[in-house]
Amino acid sequence: MRGENQKIEALNIAIASLETKLSGVTLEIEAREQAIAKLESELEAGRGKQLSLLIPETEPEPIPAHGTLNRGELVKYILAKFPNSKINGQKITDAIAGKSKNLPKFERDYGFKYLGKIKGENRFSIP
Repeated sequence: MRGENQKIEALNIAIASLETKLSGVTLEIEAREQAIAKLESELEAGRGKQLSLLIPETEPEPIPAHGTLNRGELVKYILAKFPNSKINGQKITDAIAGKSKNLPKFERDYGFKYLGKIKGENRFSIP
């Protein structure tokens, strides 16, 4: 009988703990729903500037230098011109970063020139 009472007491404690957690989650959901409703009403009223603070802005696409290619465009160009090539973006990145000494070889074999970083992006020129 004593073991039974201990099991029942443990179950009651577990139930009470879960009820407390559930109550906290319910209150949090209600608070979020109220905040969303307030933001929606502000947006409808034309005061949506605050809403934009909550939505992460995407960075604008970098404007590439005229007549240059980024790494992905360079790989597509090379594979179109040299279909049997085993080149990929990672090999080019490794060559640029100095992890391999293949940059001069790639430039010679595939006919491009590494220009460096332009507006934060590796850029290449082709004839």
